[in-house]
Amino acid sequence: MQKYHLARAIVVACGAGAGLVTVPSAADEQANGMNSMSGVTEEIVVKASPLQKSPAELAQSSLVLSEQALQRQREATLGATLANQPGISASSFGAAVSRPVIRGLGGSRVQILEDGMAAVDASTISPDHAVAVHMHGAQQVEVLRGPAALLYGSGALGGVVNVVGEVAHDPSQDSETRLNVDYSTVNHGKTVGLEHHQYSESLDWHIDASQMSADEYRVPSDGGEVHQEEDGSLEYHRAEAATLDNSDIDHSRELGLGGQYRFDNGHVGVSVGYLDSAFGLPGHSHDDEDAEEADTAAEEEGDARVDLEQWRLHLEGYWESPIAAVKSISTHLAYTDYQHSEGHTGGHDHDEADTGASEETPEHGMTTFKRKVTDVRIELTLEELAGWQQVVGGQGSSQDFSALGDEALVPETATQTLALFWMGERMLGDWSVELGSRLDYTRIDPEGGLALQEDDTSSVCGMTATDYQRQEFSDVSLSLGLIRDFMLGNSEGWQFASSLTSARRAPAAEELYSCGAHDSTLAYEIGNPELTSEQALNVDLGIRKGDGDWQGSLSVYRNRINHYIYSDAQTDAAGWLLVDDLQAYRFEQADAVLQGAELQVFWQLQESLRWSWLADRVRGEFRAGGYLPRMPADRLGTGLDWQQDAINGDGWNGFVLLTRNFRQDRLAQYETESSGLSETPTAAFTLLNAGVGYAAQLTDWRWQVDLKGSNLLDETVRYHTSYVKDKFPQPGRGASLGLTVSF
Repeated sequence: MQKYHLARAIVVACGAGAGLVTVPSAADEQANGMNSMSGVTEEIVVKASPLQKSPAELAQSSLVLSEQALQRQREATLGATLANQPGISASSFGAAVSRPVIRGLGGSRVQILEDGMAAVDASTISPDHAVAVHMHGAQQVEVLRGPAALLYGSGALGGVVNVVGEVAHDPSQDSETRLNVDYSTVNHGKTVGLEHHQYSESLDWHIDASQMSADEYRVPSDGGEVHQEEDGSLEYHRAEAATLDNSDIDHSRELGLGGQYRFDNGHVGVSVGYLDSAFGLPGHSHDDEDAEEADTAAEEEGDARVDLEQWRLHLEGYWESPIAAVKSISTHLAYTDYQHSEGHTGGHDHDEADTGASEETPEHGMTTFKRKVTDVRIELTLEELAGWQQVVGGQGSSQDFSALGDEALVPETATQTLALFWMGERMLGDWSVELGSRLDYTRIDPEGGLALQEDDTSSVCGMTATDYQRQEFSDVSLSLGLIRDFMLGNSEGWQFASSLTSARRAPAAEELYSCGAHDSTLAYEIGNPELTSEQALNVDLGIRKGDGDWQGSLSVYRNRINHYIYSDAQTDAAGWLLVDDLQAYRFEQADAVLQGAELQVFWQLQESLRWSWLADRVRGEFRAGGYLPRMPADRLGTGLDWQQDAINGDGWNGFVLLTRNFRQDRLAQYETESSGLSETPTAAFTLLNAGVGYAAQLTDWRWQVDLKGSNLLDETVRYHTSYVKDKFPQPGRGASLGLTVSF
């Protein structure tokens, strides 16, 4: 029956597309590197591929957003930028926080990179922590779906996202300065940005800077909270106000500066990045209190706010033919100093006379998370041997993490990782064969674990001093990829791609050692020091077509994860275990399976007009029975993209994208003898986005004006992947007007 409804929905969505006008989501750059509606192939290289391949040359499912596609879909957060791509959703927590969820997996199972090196933040610890990457200065965003990207971390069981700040220099390019301003009606958002790229014979440098601010965003009138009654029924409330309280962004600033010096057989480069952001965290409330108590508590505590700051230094070098048998060598060194403070602005600090605690320990106030990371990576591309192209390398990192404050549930930890990897590729007849392997060693030292035992409530966690000892994990991961070009009838340009990956992920520090209240997720989180590494076996099969008027791709996958780590609701003799009025959850392990499919189809109706369709679905279940929590809903979409001048991009352009997210009622459940606790279902919604723009070259200046509308149907949008979907929805109907000037 579900298959019948899905097939019928595809027919309905495809038929609806006939009356639309516009663009595929990442369409023109997904499987074949096409970035022009005329069919002109742009050289798109996946920077996360050490052999500098295009998306069509990769065995694993991938997509690349660059140039116009990235410009149209760029949002304030990485998750929101990618949320409309096949197989990708987002775990949102207000306007400033959104992390990608790939094929149902998020958090530390999705590796976020910036220019090929790990992005450093605290977003894997909690869903209300922002991803700290430079979105305004990004020139390209790459996604490798599935755990086949072993060169960048075997723990990325969901996939890898690489945000590229500077693409390869084209000697024919002229130096360019770009200014842009943007205004959004849904939150009175204002963005100002500057980019400058200076090119010369041997020295390139660039600078990018931006500042963004926004008021609380507008929500639909029926976008109030959703409550589950004792009998299991849902009660939907109307929004208490036209805007979502405390959803503003006080400021979000980015600054990037970098340069590259080129010599005869290579180059060296340096880049420095700075992020500074302050924003509100909606959804922190006092639901279990009566109205008067809730108002008093809210007034005393103040709004929940975040203040984030990050400095990043990245050194890199590349040499061709440095020694015999080595074709090239690439080295990277990145140092990141990250911290953010979050909590209620009305909180106050203890003094030692009150409790005997340190003066630095806040009560109901701000919690400060700090992370300092040094990451080193080296890759050697070897000369071809017996038909094999090979890359071998190693990576090591050292990081110190600390948290101080009311929500410091994870102790101070020092983590060291070492990895060795190898990848080889060759042709065997008509088949392109790709092999990969990686050995990971992880050591986690919970240096501050004993301090948690001073808290009386930590006894609920059931941990002793011996549970806060050093943990070490050694993991081996392997992958096999196959690609073959073929003809279907008289039609050329078809390709079969498949990958088989066995990958392992060591537990994260928060899964091992957490102990404390976490207001943002309404949970009291308990770690489990007995956790072992997850073991994933992933099969990915795909068919692609990259030539002709009809193009597209279909991928199906099955990801079996043994010892899958999840958060399990705890009970006691009286029923559900509550600590500090919060439901207690403990990290546990069980075998799980995630399987699904992604479809994209493009039809070039005319040189200037392209029609597209997309569909995706994922099912996540425990092998013993029951659904995994926060799985994305089934989705269908269709759209059209029109470009007056498909070669140069001048003149008028427009797009429309219609996406249907279906009801998600396959819910994770926790059962006791007398009652049950489960997720709440998420209602279906239809998302309509559209835009129109005009670009013109006037003397040496290029002007571009874009008007875009989002959620034009003013639907109440709730993503099932969000921890706080029942508390507040995504923004309502809005429009944005942008002006970009290049010279």
